[in-house]
Amino acid sequence: MATLEDDLTHLNFQYLMLFRECARSHPMEAAWRFGVIPEVVDRVADLSLEQIQEQAAINRAVISLLPLCWRRLKIDHLESAVPIEN
Repeated sequence: MATLEDDLTHLNFQYLMLFRECARSHPMEAAWRFGVIPEVVDRVADLSLEQIQEQAAINRAVISLLPLCWRRLKIDHLESAVPIEN
């Protein structure tokens, strides 16, 4: 059975690999999608596999989720939540 640390390391690794791939192929899109400045994108694009594995194993999440605002709909119809429009 996987431990929380194993799961977190795996999640971090997958996230960083996706980030690096996007940073290498579409740097400006990576900055927007991952919410970082271009200098960070450049640094991530240059990471080696070993560096990504090392960063993934820090036992802290490297991903930060954005808060979502949801409004509740009628429960009796079991409709799904809809994001609030700004």
